[in-house]
Amino acid sequence: MNCGKLFSSLSSVLRSVCQPISFSRVLELIEHDVQNRRFNMTLPSDTAYVEYFEANGFINLHHIFVPQRYRTIGIGQDLAREVLEYCVENNIKVILSCPYLVTFYKQHPYPQFKKIVKGVVNVKRK
Repeated sequence: MNCGKLFSSLSSVLRSVCQPISFSRVLELIEHDVQNRRFNMTLPSDTAYVEYFEANGFINLHHIFVPQRYRTIGIGQDLAREVLEYCVENNIKVILSCPYLVTFYKQHPYPQFKKIVKGVVNVKRK
């Protein structure tokens, strides 16, 4: 077999396997777990999530968790974006106190997010 073709085929396979979950597929993976006050993203054999608590008509998004093996491939960003989009669609007012979510919000100042984010708490990580 031609080495060039082999390399090209292998490259194509690796790109398709190593690509992060696309934004359109993320929509199908987010679940709002009201009872446990979490937004869950089901991953192969694991779950990423954002936790919140309710206070004074707002939800405070205070913690995001992405399993170690899924970090650095965009799962945290996809989850953050989807949770904020969910809040936009459901007109839920939000306070951000999770350092990751605060950073995401500041780096992605979309007008629709500005309408629902009513406060940002700058908490330093330990």
